[in-house]
Amino acid sequence: MALCDGYGVPAMKDLRERDRAVSANRKQDAAPPSAAASTPDAPVIVLDDEPGQGSPEPERPFVRRAADAVVACADPGQLRDRARLIASRLENEGFCVVGGWDTGVDVLTAVVRQFGRPQIHPGTDGHGVDDITPARLQRIDATSARTTPATEGPHLQGIVAEGDRVRRLDPPALVALQCVQQSANGGSTILLDGEQILRDLVLDDPSHARLLLRPGCVSFVQDDQAAVDVAVFERRSATRYRIRFRYDDGLYAAHWARTSLDHLERTYLTEPEYALRVRLDRGQILLWDNSRMLVADGGRPGATVNRFLRRVWIADETDPAILTRMGQGTRPAAPEKAPYRILGGPSSAYAATLQLGIPVGPDLEHALRLLTRDPA
Repeated sequence: MALCDGYGVPAMKDLRERDRAVSANRKQDAAPPSAAASTPDAPVIVLDDEPGQGSPEPERPFVRRAADAVVACADPGQLRDRARLIASRLENEGFCVVGGWDTGVDVLTAVVRQFGRPQIHPGTDGHGVDDITPARLQRIDATSARTTPATEGPHLQGIVAEGDRVRRLDPPALVALQCVQQSANGGSTILLDGEQILRDLVLDDPSHARLLLRPGCVSFVQDDQAAVDVAVFERRSATRYRIRFRYDDGLYAAHWARTSLDHLERTYLTEPEYALRVRLDRGQILLWDNSRMLVADGGRPGATVNRFLRRVWIADETDPAILTRMGQGTRPAAPEKAPYRILGGPSSAYAATLQLGIPVGPDLEHALRLLTRDPA
């Protein structure tokens, strides 16, 4: 497999073959389905669709053992003791399932506060909690044939007021989803790892990758806010990239990127090989890296009866840049009642230290640099 298409990118056949071998080994090493995976404290985590949804059950469904699937926390003290383990899974795998001690909103808040401050948006209450009720899920079932995986808040790009200073506002760093009541008919969450998608895109479709890495290929509009000059895949640091994406009527594409966006959705976001399905039980909380994972609701129609979830955005505070307003008595850079403000209070020690985003090694980084350099 050659990386070329007129951009001078060298062949990376060995990297492609090595990556496929690693992927095959991961599937072979995955634990087989077991009784432990159906116990109340173990979420079922599988590749592909649930049986009965029109797709055959995979031959080797990826199901983690109970001991590996959930970081169980029996009380706030145990949550604090195991916060480093949760953070490690977020950095290395992009998500983590936390077993809470009950289904109260205070448990969700305690987990969130370990990793940052809640971020308000128009769908939340004053504490940043968004109730996803059975009635709301049924309305989604009735109005959409399918839900395309997306990142939360991709349209956010600006600043918010914090007293005399303003902070950069980006999409949330993390998202927490608490299962209060599960439906008897199923109901799951689909995760797609941006690391695997970016790697395959760069190695297999470099011409599309080049355009999706270019700033300005997309704009996202929601609540009268527009994010402009945004790339689907953005450099976050020397070793990490970020994905921001949604494929619906809130997405506006540059004319030169339309074909590549359609290719991304058709070739990667709807392919079962990239889908990881997580079904939470009562009291469990799914945390994921919003700069790495794309997420969709995986419940089939009729699977929303009695299903009740809570969701919280956790603000991105990894960028230390806090800007000071120049002049006295000037209007804040963001309105006082900004709908996307960050809740006050002390921030978590992890908020500025978590290594989030899509990790890239030296080999893939070399290919990315070649793809994003100025062809002139």
